[in-house]
Amino acid sequence: MKGVALLVLFAGMLASMSCRNLGLSRPETEPGIAFLVLQMEHDSFVGKSNVSLVSISKTNGVLKKNGGDYPIPGRHLTIEVYQRKTLIERQETEHPLYKEIEYPNSDGILQRKTISLEKESFFIRVPYSGEHNYVLIFEEMENGTKNQLKKIEL
Repeated sequence: MKGVALLVLFAGMLASMSCRNLGLSRPETEPGIAFLVLQMEHDSFVGKSNVSLVSISKTNGVLKKNGGDYPIPGRHLTIEVYQRKTLIERQETEHPLYKEIEYPNSDGILQRKTISLEKESFFIRVPYSGEHNYVLIFEEMENGTKNQLKKIEL
């Protein structure tokens, strides 16, 4: 009888450990990373951009810190991560609807050009820990205007 009880106890501990390794049961206080797949569209009728959440995936872990956080000039997105109304992370990323391309002109000299897209998918990685986490996404334009595009609850 003791052998059966030990076997059941051992099987329960093994199942618990394998679930933890798969990320199936994780205390909410451990740090994690959320991967957000987003789609951005420019509404030319209103003259604004819209962001929609395509999918969200969460996993255990922490994000590596970037070596040099520097502001991105011109058009870009600002991502702010909050936990219980406290800012815990701020990131800047290139604007998905504006791409800088280089191409050779007729003389073979490289030239730069900015192209604008109507719709583009992109993803961001953000840290989270505990409960009451949310992400604010802002669009900053060349003229200095800053518009909040989306609030996403994690």
